[in-house]
Amino acid sequence: MDQAPDLDAEAAKIVADAEAAAREAEGLLDELERRVESGDAGVTRDEVEAAEKNRNWLQKLIVGAKTRAEDLREQNRLAKLTNLRDRVLAEAPADGAGLLAQLQALRAASLEVVKLADKASADTRGWVSEALALDVPDKGVISPAHAGLGVSAAGDVLVDDVVVRPVDAKSLFRLLFFEVQNGFLPTPDESSVLAAFDIARDMGKATK
Repeated sequence: MDQAPDLDAEAAKIVADAEAAAREAEGLLDELERRVESGDAGVTRDEVEAAEKNRNWLQKLIVGAKTRAEDLREQNRLAKLTNLRDRVLAEAPADGAGLLAQLQALRAASLEVVKLADKASADTRGWVSEALALDVPDKGVISPAHAGLGVSAAGDVLVDDVVVRPVDAKSLFRLLFFEVQNGFLPTPDESSVLAAFDIARDMGKATK
């Protein structure tokens, strides 16, 4: 595909060429006038007048060149804007569709995480209540006298080497979105996020 002409460069060249020609004509006129003033009889009136007319003409051409240059720059600006508009129309739909799909997936996944976390937390609280009702002390100690079960003062259930804890999904999401927005988490919050993953991982280790 042929490369589009650089209209800005073309515009600049039009003006530069016109100004260069005018400077050259001005220089020629100055030289003729100096020769006349120095007594050179070889310079005719017609030569001086012709040089003066040429200088004046070329100076007018500069004005026309600048007008033409502005027209070219405007053409270039509109061409670039048209290109930008075409790119927006070509790329925005895919960007929007991809983002919408991910937002819908994120929303669905977030709702499912909250649902699962709420169930797991409710189950944990229920198990703690049952254990306490069956005289398991909330000392965080596992004892054969309590069938290998323990309860902590924080409301955790201890089963063998597994600790089952409630999960605050909403706080977890708040921290995760903070991390997304800022690119980092303060150390205490980072520990909280990692702990949430550890809790889920530990739950999966519980076996009969």
